[in-house]
Amino acid sequence: MAATDADHADPALITVVDFALRKTITTPGPYAIGDTVNFLITIYNQGNICGDSFVINDYVPSHLSLSPVLNLDGVGLGVAYTSNYVLNDTIWTGDSVAIPVKLIVLAGGLNIQAIPIMLR
Repeated sequence: MAATDADHADPALITVVDFALRKTITTPGPYAIGDTVNFLITIYNQGNICGDSFVINDYVPSHLSLSPVLNLDGVGLGVAYTSNYVLNDTIWTGDSVAIPVKLIVLAGGLNIQAIPIMLR
């Protein structure tokens, strides 16, 4: 402690782990059966420590289908209507990482709304 430090106390750094997810559609509609709809899942680090080794569960509704042919980056593993993305990148404080996802419109999928996702 420096001789000029008059308060005789040092602030404790509180660790804040705060990550947020956002899934957006990047191709404008309207859509037809068989069309490919591009989504972007973005993970934001809003905390004060970096994070790594994420698993994102993307719940794909029954009127959309994950195409392994269109998602060649190797991050998506389709299981029924859930796609799991493993992300081993480090996300630094204040930074974000985006994962592109391509889904195909099936019958009944012409009115595409928000689709739930989860970070674990």
